[in-house]
Amino acid sequence: MPRDQWARIRAGESALRVIREYRGLTQAQLAEKAGIEQPQISAIENGRRTGTAQTLKALATALGAPLEVLVGKD
Repeated sequence: MPRDQWARIRAGESALRVIREYRGLTQAQLAEKAGIEQPQISAIENGRRTGTAQTLKALATALGAPLEVLVGKD
């Protein structure tokens, strides 16, 4: 990802949102691709939920992103 995307994550923006937008996906498209419900994605992006390990793994796989980035581990 470009530096400006990493800067958004470091500034505290949801890594899930940043990567999803970078990949050009809507929440609904990502939900379908990951096999989860769209409201779960919204809740995770907005910090209302953290997501289970299984959900985060599915999202990481669907996005082609390392799980560590989604859970905030560098």
